[in-house]
Amino acid sequence: MIISKEIRVFHLHTPQMSNFKLINANSTSVGKCHLPIADVLLVLGYIAVIVVGVVGNVLVMIIFQFKLKRGAIIDLLIFYLAVFDGLGSLFGPFVFLYWTLTCNQRWDFGWYGCKILPPFSRIVTNISTGVILIMAIDRCRSIVFPLKQRFRRKTMHAAMFATILTSIVWEAYYIKALHIDKYGTCNSVAVNEPLYAYPLIVMVTTRSLIFLFLFITTTTIMYMKLYNGERMKFLKNSYLKTPNKNKNVMKMLVIMATVFVVSVLPRDILHLSHTISWLPGEGGIKSVVVINHWLRLLQISNGIYNVFIYGKMYNNFWKTVKIMLDCNYASWQRLKVVCRTLTQDKISFFLRKKARRIAKRHYWSAKKYDAANIQVFYQINIKELQ
Repeated sequence: MIISKEIRVFHLHTPQMSNFKLINANSTSVGKCHLPIADVLLVLGYIAVIVVGVVGNVLVMIIFQFKLKRGAIIDLLIFYLAVFDGLGSLFGPFVFLYWTLTCNQRWDFGWYGCKILPPFSRIVTNISTGVILIMAIDRCRSIVFPLKQRFRRKTMHAAMFATILTSIVWEAYYIKALHIDKYGTCNSVAVNEPLYAYPLIVMVTTRSLIFLFLFITTTTIMYMKLYNGERMKFLKNSYLKTPNKNKNVMKMLVIMATVFVVSVLPRDILHLSHTISWLPGEGGIKSVVVINHWLRLLQISNGIYNVFIYGKMYNNFWKTVKIMLDCNYASWQRLKVVCRTLTQDKISFFLRKKARRIAKRHYWSAKKYDAANIQVFYQINIKELQ
């Protein structure tokens, strides 16, 4: 009966599902930590997600940050999505990496850390769901009603604030269930606890259904409008030269949503089936540990794929990254050529601001350089950059 009682608390959200930790009711120590080969591969996967996700999304933020106050609304939303994908790519894998390396035998971040760190990846997943839906609704509105005024930036900021707040409240049941147990680890209550199980089933199911319904609906409407022959002819003959751009954005959204569903939905289905199986009593599914670990890695990796989608859909993305690296590491003579190219393309406010700063610094320390050439570069290029 003791073993059965301990098995009841196994669930998919905290380290009690791990195959490393064997709980003994008569002992408070768990012994040494040994990682099997499969978990070494998981560790490498978590590290890869952190590196690629953080670096990639930081590049997206740098390149799109100049569009916070101007530019298309879709670019502003891409910036927001990159911010939360970057945070999720850092803190989500970090928690699971910590649990894996310590074999789930300790917790060093205290009560507040237990309430904040484990739910973070799930909150970011909710935020990503909301941002993609906002993108789809904004683009659908601009396609269906091309003559109406676009959403204001203040409206988008308010929508993002509401999305963040809703995402946190959405996981309130999980945050409440987390606690420091008698073994000094961060765990949640038993999976068949009604106050935990039923909110989980309702919230996960509702999030998935809302996402699928709204995205499929908006995408279908956009497709019908964009491929309407008479409408396309009207847009091409009017001052609204946007049909090709709308098709590209719709294609990007479909790819993003597909990748999101493929990476997030499998683990959600596993959570639902596992939780439902334990509701009648103690005879639920137990042999899902390995599957859960790999689906967890797949789910937290959803933040890295958007970087490559942006690079494919935006022609100047990788070109801007290359120029940014050149402007950071180039010599002064090379910098003049690089930033002249930058002047012509007018790619990024960040790079233009950096070019102005570097040119001014060298202008005022002209005794090391040719003052006349620097002054010409400053007068011609910097004025064009402004």
